[in-house]
Amino acid sequence: DYLAALRRLHSPRPARVVRVPAWLARAASHACDLLHLTPLSYGHLELLRRDNGPQRNRISELLQRPPRGIGIGAGASATGRPWRDPRGARGAIIAP
Repeated sequence: DYLAALRRLHSPRPARVVRVPAWLARAASHACDLLHLTPLSYGHLELLRRDNGPQRNRISELLQRPPRGIGIGAGASATGRPWRDPRGARGAIIAP
């Protein structure tokens, strides 16, 4: 879903999807590990399969605001509504 949303930002056409059986992806990842052919490895495959996220996602605490959705500008949350800090500050991106 995340990759599809990123794709929609850059192209109106959906990405081509090739479904690969899990056993084949695992065998290919082990072969790539042995031959050092591509960045695909068994470790990378496991990260892709398991969403590569923490057990307890504390991103809102770290950011001190709800995360924004893809393509939503500064000052808006994933719902598209402006975000307000409980202390009264507004969300913004600070550029150097």
